Amino acid sequence: GATINGSNIQSSSGIDATLVKITAPDVHIEGFEIVGGDGVGTGISVQIDKADSGTTIKDNEIKNIAGQGGGDKKESFGVLAWGTTDTLDNITITGNTIENIGSDSNNAQGFGLFLEELADGTDGAVIHDNEIQNVNTATIDSDTYPGVGIGILPELTDPTASTSDDGIVSDTANADIRNNTVENNPVGISVAGNVSQLTVTQNDLANNDLSLLTKGRDPSSYEGSIGVIN
Repeated sequence: GATINGSNIQSSSGIDATLVKITAPDVHIEGFEIVGGDGVGTGISVQIDKADSGTTIKDNEIKNIAGQGGGDKKESFGVLAWGTTDTLDNITITGNTIENIGSDSNNAQGFGLFLEELADGTDGAVIHDNEIQNVNTATIDSDTYPGVGIGILPELTDPTASTSDDGIVSDTANADIRNNTVENNPVGISVAGNVSQLTVTQNDLANNDLSLLTKGRDPSSYEGSIGVIN
């Protein structure tokens, strides 16, 4: 497949570059090698307000994303789905290899996959058969932010709430996370909120410092090392 190479992009004073932006529904991205660098904050982004359904990201290799992406310029993302005015449904992310995301020296916490505003109901996210490894921790202003293989943030039932609120109220989402290899990361899978329709099964979560990090969800049904934020 074709290569999208951002290794020569220079870091900016604002949010660093995104190599592939999806801004329409029913887009299929398959078979690319997507190579970042210090000036790339995101490999593939899905802008939910414009691409709210039907996205497929399949069989891509995404690596070396080390710049500052995201709204607060403190994260790097292999794949990011974000938005505020709509919910995300019917997105498929399968067969991708994602590695070396985030950079401590660039003050950028790594996320292999990060999906927010997931819808409830029968649709949502299918995350199958991906390999995600070597997602990096960053220390920013003396605080440590661990690298995360797969991060899930559901639709907030109270739009004024945030992930930092006590007793987070997000509780409606549908995600099927299955048959992924998520290894050698500080955190394998991170889930915020009482995600009532989340399936996490048959994943290889070897050699992560924590297999699953949750806030607001009872993790007692999961095996492996568990961190719970109360």
